[in-house]
Amino acid sequence: AMPSPAFLTYGNVDIPAMWPDYLRPGHTVLDGSVVEVGGMRWGFVGGGLVTDKPDSPHLLAPQIKAQLLVAIAENDDMREPNSKDVLRKAFADAKLTAEIEVYKAQHGWCPPDSQVYDKELSEKAWSRMLAMFDKALA
Repeated sequence: AMPSPAFLTYGNVDIPAMWPDYLRPGHTVLDGSVVEVGGMRWGFVGGGLVTDKPDSPHLLAPQIKAQLLVAIAENDDMREPNSKDVLRKAFADAKLTAEIEVYKAQHGWCPPDSQVYDKELSEKAWSRMLAMFDKALA
């Protein structure tokens, strides 16, 4: 069971259509959504970074007014090898500050309770996020 409250995002192997069966009060799905937490606005996308849907991050780039950190798992990159390049171009065209990196880890490597948790790469990803926050909020 997922704790509550929780902010959730789907991944490439999840089936969002099945989520209503598991969501409970206090769960918020952040599938391309923006949420305010502690006075800061956050956006999350768990997978499918480049799609033909109107909420695809590369199509929203001209409207984005934030710095971006895109941490991609190696196995996600193997499924969608062109996504990082499409995102780099879209973000550059929109003159956005964006850090995009493929980590030599499996999808889900950051949460400590994940079966594919990678302590070293998780700490790297979290430290990059905190560095981005420090810079953006300075």
